[in-house]
Amino acid sequence: MSAGDYRNGTNLVGAIVAQGQLTTSVVALSMTIGGSVVTAVPAGTYVKIAKVVFSNTTGTARTVSYGATKTGGTAGADATLQGKNMPLGAAGSLTSVFEASELEDMMLGPGDFIAAGADAGTAVTYTISLTVSS
Repeated sequence: MSAGDYRNGTNLVGAIVAQGQLTTSVVALSMTIGGSVVTAVPAGTYVKIAKVVFSNTTGTARTVSYGATKTGGTAGADATLQGKNMPLGAAGSLTSVFEASELEDMMLGPGDFIAAGADAGTAVTYTISLTVSS
């Protein structure tokens, strides 16, 4: 693989933290890489996911759907973790925050992306931590 060497730190561009709010459709999540807001990993770039966290901000239990999609795939249809749904408890409960641990350490190449949606728009937020290499 032509990605940077994450063990030794060669060709590392930096660490990124992306945050936003989910919609009711499963769509590619936005992140800023190289000064540009993107929904897919740019050409010549590789990403290693450190952590993806979803948080319910409402007093009602919600469901989040998410997955990692390879280049050319359709969000919610062609996900590596196709059809992954997870219930989230009401805000303030022990289950209101969910860490998508199966995405940790996943490598994304050019055109790949993380997609997610919730059963109610503006109810669930996301935070993505990742490392970028060229």
